[in-house]
Amino acid sequence: MRKVTTLIVLFVLFVTATFAYTTDGVAGRWNVIVSAEGHHPPNAVLEMEQKDGKIVGNFMIPNHGDLPVEGNFTAGKLTLRSTEDAFMKMELIGVLKDDGTFSGTVDTEMGLMTWTAKRAE
Repeated sequence: MRKVTTLIVLFVLFVTATFAYTTDGVAGRWNVIVSAEGHHPPNAVLEMEQKDGKIVGNFMIPNHGDLPVEGNFTAGKLTLRSTEDAFMKMELIGVLKDDGTFSGTVDTEMGLMTWTAKRAE
């Protein structure tokens, strides 16, 4: 019985460690491509810091400046909003895919667009 209990504990630890890795490792620099019909928004860079599920970051948009963002990352889903003092309002929602990239939607004053991101090298 002890061996079975030990195996169950090891399995739970393994699954927990694997889940934590896939849902908590988004801090860093990401290259973002925003797509919109009729618009050609510039590619951007998203830098994120993470503490547990909370995210703070900076969305760097060429020729527009830096947009501070905050939000959360839980169970593979990223939700970011521009801060109160930001130069524009933005809400970005995305999902971390199995290949390590993000995809989702971004809602701004220019309308709803799609975005993808991969880690900067």
